[in-house]
Amino acid sequence: MALARIRDAEAQRHFGDERRHRQRDAQSRVVIADVHQERGGQAQPDDLTLLTALCDNNRVIFVKMPGNFVYKNLGLTLESHSVSHRTGNANQGGTCVSNALEMVHTIDKYYAQLFAYFVGKLDSVAEGTGKTVLDNTATVWFQEMSDGNSHNLNNLPILQAGGAGGYFKQGWAINVEKGATDMSQGNSDSDCMGGQSPGNKLDSLGTPPATATMPINKYFCNLMNAIGVKAGADGFPATGGTNPVSKFGKYDDTKMFSDGGTKPVTIANPGEYTELRGS
Repeated sequence: MALARIRDAEAQRHFGDERRHRQRDAQSRVVIADVHQERGGQAQPDDLTLLTALCDNNRVIFVKMPGNFVYKNLGLTLESHSVSHRTGNANQGGTCVSNALEMVHTIDKYYAQLFAYFVGKLDSVAEGTGKTVLDNTATVWFQEMSDGNSHNLNNLPILQAGGAGGYFKQGWAINVEKGATDMSQGNSDSDCMGGQSPGNKLDSLGTPPATATMPINKYFCNLMNAIGVKAGADGFPATGGTNPVSKFGKYDDTKMFSDGGTKPVTIANPGEYTELRGS
């Protein structure tokens, strides 16, 4: 009798899962039709990413925008890497091209629109119990560097939508670990003052170390712990691990990369950002 009850419960649970899957599949087909119509019948790379997520074909998805690309669709004629250096080439310092910062803002705005479109579609598909696909994911947008000219990494803005099933807080702007309360935007827009990008002052374009220095490695620990990755005894992610992830990457101090990364692996500030936790 006990076995029968267990099997009964399993059958009901299986039926419930199947029903939720059918519901999500039906909603996904509606989203696919919307995408097809909105994009004029032409699928874009972010559409393929979206459909992969909706169909649960992959649990971890990375999308990298091109580092060198001419966004003719935005009315630009200069490739994006040269735009990021303000000078029309990959060199640091020199005479800024006309409207350099406006072009940077145009590209950033385009990325923001793509992110908003993607997040909106994830939030349009229910997964049961009042949650959407977005609620059960952590959808993250950030750039390779906080300033594309000075190549600095501190005060890198990170935008996350979705709480990974409650692991993360939502609806917050968080300055981690004693960051300055003014939420500084940095000094990137002060570049090209007087038409010049000062090569000898590029380090000042980003955010002063007194304002923000915390490493992104800790945020990656958050993400891995949120999706159930486990670590070995040393805190690094490991197959068959049983501990929370507390270390990731080679260094968490960017100065240690100055010689090409020959120093031993050093994570001076292990652990995740507890300020981000929702549960």
